[in-house]
Amino acid sequence: MATIPLYWRPNSQFVQKLMLDISQAQRRLPPDGDTDWSKFLAMLPPVEAVWIRSGISWGYTDPWFHFFRDALRAAGRPIPTAAYHVIYPSQPALAQWKKKRAIVGVENIKRNGASMWDGELRTGQSRKVVTQRTFEVLDAEAQETGIMPLLYTRPYFVRDCMEWGASWYDNVRFVMALYTWSGRERNPNDIYTVLKEPAMKNVGITANRIVAVQTAKMGNGRAYGFQSRALDYDRWMLDTVAFNELWGLA
Repeated sequence: MATIPLYWRPNSQFVQKLMLDISQAQRRLPPDGDTDWSKFLAMLPPVEAVWIRSGISWGYTDPWFHFFRDALRAAGRPIPTAAYHVIYPSQPALAQWKKKRAIVGVENIKRNGASMWDGELRTGQSRKVVTQRTFEVLDAEAQETGIMPLLYTRPYFVRDCMEWGASWYDNVRFVMALYTWSGRERNPNDIYTVLKEPAMKNVGITANRIVAVQTAKMGNGRAYGFQSRALDYDRWMLDTVAFNELWGLA
């Protein structure tokens, strides 16, 4: 009987540009070995851009953020990067923005338009608080950098844990998580079907605000040279011009 792989390589039938989001989970201390950047650069489809976790809320710094950022900038081909930072709705927004700013640096954030916040934790808060705190961290960054950051979340998190139809949804671009736990990469176009579900129609997230979809949580990290077996895949949903503009390649 053939063994079913637990960690899948990207689906070769999907034509959207492949991106990754990575964190401390993708690297361990020796003796597990180093990230194999030659394998990373040689693997197909190529990785076009990478989000790197900077930290969580106001108190945690991802210890490998600067390592990954510096390594990708020095890779054999230019790979644009941006930071993502995890929101705790129970904590003050300004303190969370100051933490991200201290780790990443305003000038680094302004290198492109792909800076992102990760909003998928409720931390025991009401819909109103989750919605308001999420906007506050986005707005705090936008006020200082002049660029509205992206928001990574899940469509069903917005449906179940945030207020429907918040006015600021139309001013933010989203990266939507839509993976399955099987490990096999999900078709990124499924996001358009999800948004048409009866329970999603009044949530206030429209298809034209979505720039990317996270299609796998159990991608094959080893195939791309990482120490972790699991890897997140993200697919770009707009055209190349928009990709270049967001990632500062235009």
